[in-house]
Amino acid sequence: MTADLVSVIVPIYNVEKYLERCIASIVAQTWENMEIILVDDGSTDGSGAICDKWGERDGRVTVLHRKNGGLSDARNAGLDRAAGDYIVFVDSDDYVDPVLVSYCLAVLKRKRVDMVVYGYHRVDDAYNDLIACDVSKPREERVKKEDLQDLYLCANKIPVAVWSKFYKRKVWERLRFPVGRIYEDRFVMLDVLANADQAVISDKKLYYYRRRPGSITHVRNRKSYYDLLESYRFDCERLKKNRKLYNLVLSGYTAELMGLYEIETKRNRKKILKHFRRTMKFPVRHGCWKTAIVLTLFFIHPGIYEWLFVEHREEVRALERRLHIKYGDMPVQGDRRDFYS
Repeated sequence: MTADLVSVIVPIYNVEKYLERCIASIVAQTWENMEIILVDDGSTDGSGAICDKWGERDGRVTVLHRKNGGLSDARNAGLDRAAGDYIVFVDSDDYVDPVLVSYCLAVLKRKRVDMVVYGYHRVDDAYNDLIACDVSKPREERVKKEDLQDLYLCANKIPVAVWSKFYKRKVWERLRFPVGRIYEDRFVMLDVLANADQAVISDKKLYYYRRRPGSITHVRNRKSYYDLLESYRFDCERLKKNRKLYNLVLSGYTAELMGLYEIETKRNRKKILKHFRRTMKFPVRHGCWKTAIVLTLFFIHPGIYEWLFVEHREEVRALERRLHIKYGDMPVQGDRRDFYS
């Protein structure tokens, strides 16, 4: 294994409009010792051909053409192929700052940590060419292992998105994404933090996250609610010994139940309400009194809750969002499941 080889993993599916911009930003990194693994997840547009073109143009680029298996499966294929000492994920409709790798590698070595968390810009098609000119000295906070989960779940200083971090290889050595899940990053993030001994959180914005109108990322439907609920349950099981973090995740779980209630059938609404009341026995314990009021109203009678806030739906939505742990927007395939048995 070559010293300081960085593996950049890019899962790709039908993004020919954005792919050139993405790959070009990776190839242009000031750190040259990279392997760029492009995983074509069964694209039906011109994405595969774009990957092959870059594979011929740059010897650091490896192209894997696969049958469509979803984002998790594509990332796992990249991890299985990666030979680098360090791992970076880049989504194929996003792009990165030219110094992302060199900056993170320098911080990681200087601070002697296993992971660097960096900031990101939100961009859309109107700002496709945006590269911020930031010459200020970034704030860098070194975090101990025992504080990582708190900063992720409580302070929201650590985003759930795997593309917002630069990792030592050991963090992913025996860890893979669950195939066939929505919000797959949520399912692995607690393990990621557990595998890192220490980390640095930097406010330097090195990633450009594209928000595409109409993408599955921004569509909330029955399938997304059920898979998100499963991810919350998954975290609850792992945090039973940490009462503070357990209650926080539980609040996010019950908030999602409230959202699911609105789009479900009458029969399933009864199951959701029963499950909500069994799960959230003491809603007034929540630290935010406004949130506690919303939870209590729904706890007592969803009809009263809906009637009181029908004229102020956006305000209610904003209030409910405060209950949610900031899980990021990571779409992939998933199936509906029954949570009420």
